[in-house]
Amino acid sequence: MNRRRSACTLSQALEPTDGRAVSLLREILSRCALGELAKEGRPVRLPPQPTKLLLLLVRSPGALVTHEEIQKEVWGHDTFVDFEQAIKKCVKQVRSALGNDIVEPAYVETVPRRGYRFIGPLRVDGCEVSPYPGLSAFLEKDARFFFGREGEAEALWNKIERRRLLALIGPSGAGKSSFLRAGLLPSRREWWRVEIVTPGNSALSSLPSQDGENGPFLLLVDAFEELFTRNPLEVQKEFAERLGSLSREKDTHVLLSMRDDFLFRCHEQESLQEVFLDITPLGPLSGPALRHALSKPAAECRYRFEEGLVEDMVREVERLPLVAFAAAQLWEKRDREKKVLTRAAYEEIGGRTMKVKTKVKAGGSLTSI
Repeated sequence: MNRRRSACTLSQALEPTDGRAVSLLREILSRCALGELAKEGRPVRLPPQPTKLLLLLVRSPGALVTHEEIQKEVWGHDTFVDFEQAIKKCVKQVRSALGNDIVEPAYVETVPRRGYRFIGPLRVDGCEVSPYPGLSAFLEKDARFFFGREGEAEALWNKIERRRLLALIGPSGAGKSSFLRAGLLPSRREWWRVEIVTPGNSALSSLPSQDGENGPFLLLVDAFEELFTRNPLEVQKEFAERLGSLSREKDTHVLLSMRDDFLFRCHEQESLQEVFLDITPLGPLSGPALRHALSKPAAECRYRFEEGLVEDMVREVERLPLVAFAAAQLWEKRDREKKVLTRAAYEEIGGRTMKVKTKVKAGGSLTSI
């Protein structure tokens, strides 16, 4: 690959305005494979992990991104390092690249003992930020681009109001994290407080402290299987007991989201037996729901798919994560003048020959619409 061609151009750059404002296009960072961007016309080079961190922060401007979320997004499930020091090193590299002052931060702010947030105001022209996150999960801020799960979100909220401890299960790649963050969270009842956590490899520290506020509270535990895959048995037992205790507190509800092949592990924990009373399965999108998930985000940006292309993708792409990846690739290769996602681009990325599968595997872990 030619290094110059892979670098971001000036029109794709990180450009401060009014001293602090910054224009950062998500789709540009996602295709800067070498971690290169530009600031004030000068090239800025970041290694892959700090680039992933910056992208994660920028996708949720102003919102807290926890240590656990950074660990999961930047390193994945199968890496074993000193994550605390690794995260600090990545943040330091990002701050150095942006010229950020740790005392008076203009871009990345530290939230003590919890994580970081991007505080530089974003200026994005129209929908130049991709409505298709591709290999990343949808976040709450992406809710306007998240379609196809509206009925399932409403049905689950009806269950949550009746139950104190329940489970959402589905196969890997079904889109559970996207559903929780961009489907369930934004559709919450006005009076509900919600917090989402992931166990990671330090499950007990992920649990929120009780703040004494009144009103119904929902604790969402995403990737609950991490409790069993990344924590010792004694932590598994204590974490499960705390969740069971939380679910018995006044106005507190707990939803565990996990891969379906880990549901039986809950049977090992006496405090989690209630989850078996009401299990919500979440399968991959298909049919009309999948067609909406593809076509409506583009329509939100005043783009359209070339006639018949959505139907072809639904019919030809075998796995939902591949559809999500293909949609993100089509957006990058869109016809900006005609505002069309084209069949030619679809064929270029693999199309019905499904060469796109190889590209997805090379890109790392999968998520989905």
